[in-house]
Parts: sequence; structure tokens; C-alpha cells
Amino acid sequence: MHGDQDSYMSLVKATADFQSKSRCPDVLVAQEIDRLGKLWGQQYTTEPIDLSSVLTPEQIANLDLFDQLQLQSVITVCRNCDNLAQAGRRLFAISRNQRGSINDSDRLRKYLAKFGLEWSTL
Repeated sequence: MHGDQDSYMSLVKATADFQSKSRCPDVLVAQEIDRLGKLWGQQYTTEPIDLSSVLTPEQIANLDLFDQLQLQSVITVCRNCDNLAQAGRRLFAISRNQRGSINDSDRLRKYLAKFGLEWSTL
């Protein structure tokens, strides 16, 4: 399944790139992404996350734009994974090979905790 989702995301990116270089209507791109998601038995959400669904307005106001964007991306990955371990493997796929100790779940848990979040709240 992990490979399928990576293939799906690669196709989404390639389709978006193709669309940006051509006159392919946005609706056709969205339909093709939806069709392929159903064909592959998954729906990988790429919609931006509304941080107000997990953070208070005060918490959001205290975050730099960089942190907001990064957190949105992390939450998107988490919501498309079945568990913390799967999300951690996807998020740290490269850096995990350079570490002596591999505990992606713990790294992700600590990252979320910086924002007062837990896996169960996503």
C-alpha cells in the first residue's frame, strides 16, 4: 500500500505539472486524480488543512508562516496514514537512513507535542 500511495502522489504531481504547462482544464485534472484514487482503492487527501481544526486561534497566531505550512503538510500526511508508525516512515524516509537509532514514531510524536497535538487529535 505504501508504494501505491507514493505512486499515486507522484502521479498527482506529474499531472499537476503537465496541467501547468498545457491548457488542460483544472476540472479534468481533478477528475483524473479522483478516478485514479478510486481505481487504486484509496483517497489521498491533498487539500490544505485548516489549522483551526486542531489549534486555537491564539496558538495559530503565535506560529510563523513557515511553521504553519510545515504543520499543515505533516497533518495531511498523518491523516492519510493508518497509524503513527506509517506516518513517521513516510515523513522521515530520507533522514531515517542517516540516523543511528530509527524511531520515526517517537520523532513524529515529539514534533506533534511541540504544538500540543497528539496522533489521536488529528
